Order: sequence, then structure tokens, then C-alpha cells
Amino acid sequence: MTEEKLYQDIWRRKETLSDGFLPSRAAEALNVLKSANILLDIGCGDGTFAARAKDKYQRVIGLDLSRTALRMVGRQEIFSLQTNINRGYLPLKNKSVDVVSCLDVVEHVFDPYYLLNEIFRVLTDQGEVILTPPNTRFIEHISAIVFKGIAPKTSMDMEQYDGGHLHYFTFKDIERILDECSFKVILKKGIALRFYRSFKTRAFYLCSKLWEKDPLREFFNWGILIKAVKK
Repeated sequence: MTEEKLYQDIWRRKETLSDGFLPSRAAEALNVLKSANILLDIGCGDGTFAARAKDKYQRVIGLDLSRTALRMVGRQEIFSLQTNINRGYLPLKNKSVDVVSCLDVVEHVFDPYYLLNEIFRVLTDQGEVILTPPNTRFIEHISAIVFKGIAPKTSMDMEQYDGGHLHYFTFKDIERILDECSFKVILKKGIALRFYRSFKTRAFYLCSKLWEKDPLREFFNWGILIKAVKK
């Protein structure tokens, strides 16, 4: 199966379910976006996040691999381009965008360093990037390894193995990679589950809020949000 087919399959399924709902990672990222001239949303999906963010910008550009996703973006009146970051450069000039949102994307690409170096290239000197990968150190993932003897699944997409996730990160992993790509972290926080489907998920949410600024936060948040600027 090719990359293109994988993400086409994912977005064909999601197209029938799309209702404009903003996932936890996107809601958290929206809260920390700064207003500026141009926003680049890498892995824009159906454009829900870009559409919610566009009032803060003069121009919003969405990039995605799936043609189905980009058709959905068009309905949101967002300018978008089909791009496969694994096969080439980001289709933008050096220092041409003010903010890059890259939500649940870095775990999908072959080389996270290449992606971040490309983000560094297209960002202005005062630009910001926001990343939201899943958190491998989430207590349920640790439990899966220790007590069940199975590798954790960090994607909610069922297509292929773990929805196409290729890499697994903790807070320190993302901070280290950003540092090696000449970024400086200015904000980091956990992303908690927003739905209380069980007592367990409610307990995780309450613990994530109780230890929001404590090292223990990493164990109770399923996702990571990091905002960084150029050094």
C-alpha cells in the first residue's frame, strides 16, 4: 500500500463522518496561536482547524497528501496544496510564513528532522511552530507494554498498522529534536482526553489538570503540545 492510498482511505472514511468537530489537539493549539500574517497548516486534513484559525491571519495555507481531504478543505474556502513531505520540499519560499501548525503529523513522516528543517526554512525569523504528537509516556501506553506485553497504539485511525504512525515520542524526544533543528521551546503542555467515556478517562483528565505544570503531567496526558521559535 502506498502513502497516498493509506491517507485516501482514511479521509474517505472520515468524509462521511466529518461534522466540523475540533479534536482536543486542535482546540489546544487554537488557544495558543498568535495572530499574524500567514499561517501554514501542514497535514491540514479536512480544514476544520484552518477554518477556525483563519480570522487571526491575512492568509491561511493548508497542505495535505490526501486529495479527498483537500476537497473537504476547499469547502472551508481555505487555499490548499497537495504535498508529500516525504518526497520533496515544502512548496513555499524561504521565510515566507509567520506560523506553522503541524498537528499530529511528525509521527507520520519518514524523517522528522527533515520536516523540521523545512519548517525552519519557511518560517520568518520571528515565526512560531506548534507540534502536537501523541505522548508515548501516557500511563495507558506504559501499562500496555508492562502488563499486557503489547506495543501501544497511539492513533485513533484503524487503517493499516496504528494509522500510519512511524515514530513514538515523549516530551523530551520532541524537545531534543527541536533543539537539534535550531528551535527553542517556549511552551509545552499536555493534551488530555476531552471525553469522559469511563471513570478511567475522567480520572486521567483530573490528574492531568492537577499536575498540569509538574513532571507527572506526562503520565496523564495522551498528547503533547509544544510551541517553539527559531533560536
